Amino acid sequence: MSQVVFDERMVAATRSFSPSSRKPGLVMQDWLQRWPGLYVVSPRMAARKHLALAHDPEYVDGVLDCSIENGFGNLDADVARSLPWTVGAMATAAVLALKETTTYCAPVSGFHHAHWSRGGGYCTFNGLMVAALHVLQQGLADQVWILDCDFHYGDGTEDIMLRIDPALRMRIHHRTAGALFPPGSPEEFLHWVRDAMHEIKASPVPHRRKLVLYQAGADQHVNDPLGGLLTTGELQRRDNIVFRYINAYGIPCAWNLAGGYQQEPDGSIPKVLEIHRNTMNESLSA
Repeated sequence: MSQVVFDERMVAATRSFSPSSRKPGLVMQDWLQRWPGLYVVSPRMAARKHLALAHDPEYVDGVLDCSIENGFGNLDADVARSLPWTVGAMATAAVLALKETTTYCAPVSGFHHAHWSRGGGYCTFNGLMVAALHVLQQGLADQVWILDCDFHYGDGTEDIMLRIDPALRMRIHHRTAGALFPPGSPEEFLHWVRDAMHEIKASPVPHRRKLVLYQAGADQHVNDPLGGLLTTGELQRRDNIVFRYINAYGIPCAWNLAGGYQQEPDGSIPKVLEIHRNTMNESLSA
């Protein structure tokens, strides 16, 4: 059963094709209408030293001081203000999932294209890697699996992996669907997800000392303008596979939203919200 890490300070408004900076607020509004009793906790803000676990400190300072462009390609102060909260939400979800041996969601996007010293693709700081390194250095986990089911390749995550301490690198396992799909059929993709979850289950580390960071990208949807592979039902099957393994074996999990670019002419994102609602439903019911 998922619990949620959220604070209004995670939300920012910026001019962009991607709705990711404003999406946390829209998702939470949608979820609380559907599940008014949803358990919500506040995140701890990520300090600059935490962001520097996965990034060049000069890049961190430049983005937060609005002298270096963020992942949206601008110097928007509202985006800079929100970033310690979005990354902090992912790290908080990871810590709580491990401490309580359960599943937490950080309803945030915009992580896996953020490199060591630059952003891009609507990603500024790599909250996946910050969360992974934070829990490893705190001694909360022995092994972290990043299961990235966004449509696109997690190039920023790979770049950061190459720059961290090799002893920590050996304890982080990155599986990014965007490296393989497309090409590939929906059934091949779902088989890949099952194989990844079996690999996580079978690794020799005790389940409670593992952490899965699951990026549940909505841009895998067949009608997404920047994606296109799975139907709505197949996306639900993807999420069901992940959460069924997580719950069956008691593996702590922190998950986030990732991409989704289907917008109406008025800027609303009902299809994206439906996909994220379905992911939460699978997490609650698996």
